[in-house]
Amino acid sequence: MVFTPATITALSFQSSILTHGLLNFEAIEERITEKLGHLKMTYTIRKFVPVKTLTDYGTSDINSIFNYIKSFPDWFDKDQFVQMYNEVNNKYLAENPDLKNAYDEFISGGGLFSKQGVEKSHHLISTLQEKISSAMNGAREDDIRAFLESDLPLSLFCRYSTFYDAYNLYPKIVNEEIEHLTKVSYYARFKILSHKVKDFRYKLLPLANAIETARMYWTASKLYLLISHSHDLSGLRNVQSLSMKHVDQTEFERLYEGLENGLKNVHRHFLIHKPDVLNKSIIVSQPTTYLQNEIGRLGIR
Repeated sequence: MVFTPATITALSFQSSILTHGLLNFEAIEERITEKLGHLKMTYTIRKFVPVKTLTDYGTSDINSIFNYIKSFPDWFDKDQFVQMYNEVNNKYLAENPDLKNAYDEFISGGGLFSKQGVEKSHHLISTLQEKISSAMNGAREDDIRAFLESDLPLSLFCRYSTFYDAYNLYPKIVNEEIEHLTKVSYYARFKILSHKVKDFRYKLLPLANAIETARMYWTASKLYLLISHSHDLSGLRNVQSLSMKHVDQTEFERLYEGLENGLKNVHRHFLIHKPDVLNKSIIVSQPTTYLQNEIGRLGIR
């Protein structure tokens, strides 16, 4: 079996936490009054409120991916696919409670607007890093087996692999930016801190948007290949091999170019944030050698 919707779902959920959960939020300040005997005590608490729930992000995420694929066969029902996607997503949540718990603790701790929340953010990103690394290695192995048994161009495999390398670096950059925010969170007034958090968000948003665009093309190209080799929704889970004779060449090339351009844009943003971390070229000149090296590195037989 080649890559499955489960791989797409895992990265989608991780991305929802990393990009949307950390960057798309609103800050509120709430005054609390409590009675202590005959005295009244009033104090202010700071809250970090996500704009949407993770489930909402997951649903909107897959609907966004539909916009990257130009046409669908008559049998493909988008609503049914979203339902199938949500079922896979719920299964992923059930199998990875530590990730959701880390996110919930980050939110309940006050998010980026409190010392406790910032400390929880490092635990959250550390958990995400572990999950993403595991998902990327699994995706690489799936890709290698799929490409070895197909006539797909090896240059596409190289683009996929470059995307995994880039996405693995993304949490590290986010974590380093949060470190800078941590120093401010201990002493700044809420209004000043709110501006600092906004600066943090706006600084990372261009990189986040670049990463997300590349992920969308990665997802769309994989989903397109699965759709091209299926006759119904259930068949998406059981594609055994891939062949170029089943794909529309024009659509395939459009998605390929979209992924390649997306990766080049990610590369430009990495050069701004951390120019020393990206040591792999976006363009691989010897795909066959690269594939052989990846097989050896991952120990695939």
